[in-house]
Amino acid sequence: DRGGHPVVVLDDRELQLSPEARLRLFDPRVEVDQGRTMRLDISLALAHQLLSRNGARVTVESDEGGGTRCSIMLPSAEA
Repeated sequence: DRGGHPVVVLDDRELQLSPEARLRLFDPRVEVDQGRTMRLDISLALAHQLLSRNGARVTVESDEGGGTRCSIMLPSAEA
């Protein structure tokens, strides 16, 4: 909970995304290859669009050696 906003945090300790990959993360056609192939299909793009249109804020951070964290800050109940 950040300032009355519920927050959902998803951590993947193995996946590391470059800054360029993070910029394209919600593009339905992007493919990220980190020694393993992971296809990010249209479902990720649709989820981001649905969350954003309903007032949520989505951020993605990736640390060298620390994996990737996706945070979803939902709108407060009053919004």
